[in-house]
Amino acid sequence: MGAMVGNRGMGAMVGNRGMGAMVGNRGMGAMVGNRGMGAMVGNRGMGAMVGNRGMGAMVGNRGMGAMVGNRGMGAMVGNRGMGAMVGNRGMGAMVGNRGMGAMVGNRGMGAMVGNRGMGAMVGNRGMGAMVGNRGMGAMVGNRGMGAMVGNRGMGAMVGNRGMGAMVGNRGMGAMVGNRGMGAMAENKGMGAMAENKGMGAMIGNRGMEAMVGNMGIGEWRQ
Repeated sequence: MGAMVGNRGMGAMVGNRGMGAMVGNRGMGAMVGNRGMGAMVGNRGMGAMVGNRGMGAMVGNRGMGAMVGNRGMGAMVGNRGMGAMVGNRGMGAMVGNRGMGAMVGNRGMGAMVGNRGMGAMVGNRGMGAMVGNRGMGAMVGNRGMGAMVGNRGMGAMVGNRGMGAMVGNRGMGAMVGNRGMGAMAENKGMGAMAENKGMGAMIGNRGMEAMVGNMGIGEWRQ
């Protein structure tokens, strides 16, 4: 239960197991391979948080901290900067991330809510709710029940499969190749909706939207 609190500098915290709380670390401290309930809170700088497993809450990390390969219920909340969140599996809630944080290959029930900036959300599988994303966030290849709601900007929503509800998207968001019961409602702007197959209801679309090659029971309403 060794508490590692307030460490500053290049101190490498590697292979810690158990309930060790890593709180308030600043600098280039590499937190690698931590297992258990270790709460990594308020880390600032280039601290690489890699391969953390368990219920480790990664909260309020700022800077270039790469959060890679986290498994379990690890809540990644309020990360700011260039923090790359790659390959997270499980119920990891990625909430309120700002900046260039690349959220790639997340699997499970990971809720990606309120991401702002150039955050690329690519290849997410499962029930991951992508809600309220703003900016150039590319949402590509999402599979499952992922609800993509209220996305604004140039976010490209490409190749989404399943029951993913794409509601209230505004801007130049290209919605291409969506298959399944995905409800595409109230899209405004230049959003190209091409080759949608299935029961996808396209309701209230305004602007220069190209609705090309839609097959199925899809409703086109204005």
